[in-house]
Amino acid sequence: MAFPFHVTIPAGTPEENPIRETLIVEPGIIYKIHIISSWGTNGEVFCKLEDIYGRQILPVKEGSYFRLWGQVIEAKYPAIQFEAKGDKTRIVFVGWSPGTQYDHVVDVTFWIAPDVDVVKRMFGIEKI
Repeated sequence: MAFPFHVTIPAGTPEENPIRETLIVEPGIIYKIHIISSWGTNGEVFCKLEDIYGRQILPVKEGSYFRLWGQVIEAKYPAIQFEAKGDKTRIVFVGWSPGTQYDHVVDVTFWIAPDVDVVKRMFGIEKI
């Protein structure tokens, strides 16, 4: 099941005070994430995903971030193995755009399967 979100990063948002938008998804195994921006971002818009405790989910390397150029950023299982637990899981989109003159919309989509066995069958993985 796909969970799409549209996040607006206001023009001139500094890295020191980024927007933090909470995205709520249903429980399950997140097996794919897409982050898409318009070409108009020209590499001047940045983002990352965290859990509600501030632990970085994407990019995987702590302290790194995505620079958006209009391309699709895709992360797939098993590179990402994040389980959405409980009734609703909150994932925080963190974005900034210093030096921009216009607001920018970033589309984020999470694909979630009910459990890890379903994901393994989808990707043809017997053991992990």
